[in-house]
Amino acid sequence: EKQKLDQLNQKLVSAGVSGHCILVAMTSSQTTELPDDIQHRPLKHLLQYFIQKQAAGISTLEANDLQGVLHTFPPCEFAQSKLLKAAPSLNSEPSKEDYLVMILVKE
Repeated sequence: EKQKLDQLNQKLVSAGVSGHCILVAMTSSQTTELPDDIQHRPLKHLLQYFIQKQAAGISTLEANDLQGVLHTFPPCEFAQSKLLKAAPSLNSEPSKEDYLVMILVKE
């Protein structure tokens, strides 16, 4: 939704470069054994869910005295533009690999 993306853009400007970060989650070809109490759910499932619903994820995070909001996007024009702004040497064509772009904004 354009209005929500505009609001996020305003938050990024207000937070400044020290108040936000951009992360990329990608699948790994390595398979590791996980402890029995941890579920293994490939990134692909979450990515497909976001694409099907034409949605992004928003999570409120809190640790000690810090608070923030994590915005999670599947590959899209908005996410690609944020990646290219943060890392202009990236290829301007979106990756063909599965990935998510996460923007963490300090509150």
